[in-house]
Amino acid sequence: MSRSIAVLAVVAGLVTGCAKGDKGTTPTESGQGCDVYYTISETAELAPEKDRKVDGKQTTAVRVSAGAAEDTYFIENGASHLLLLESSRDGRTSTTTYDSFGDKFPITLPPKEKTMSMSEFRSQIMGG
Repeated sequence: MSRSIAVLAVVAGLVTGCAKGDKGTTPTESGQGCDVYYTISETAELAPEKDRKVDGKQTTAVRVSAGAAEDTYFIENGASHLLLLESSRDGRTSTTTYDSFGDKFPITLPPKEKTMSMSEFRSQIMGG
């Protein structure tokens, strides 16, 4: 099941150099196109046992899993907005909440001396 999601992926885009208009054009460090930030994998399957309300809105759960990794996307019924992403990687879990669709927000990038490359970031997060 493939479903393009119109989500605010500003942080991912800024970190990788991918802007929303670059879908599929600019390669990421993993060699994938920028559309990886705006598309749910074609291997996704409906997970009706996980369907639930998120912030009072009924969602449909869609799960993608491969090996020790699993993502469950909670997509708002009728609006196709991604409201929640629950991820698990090798026993580590994370939850990302999405809201404010269509709202404009000012974004100010930090000065260069307060930034780091993705490899530095991964090294610090992964402890390697």
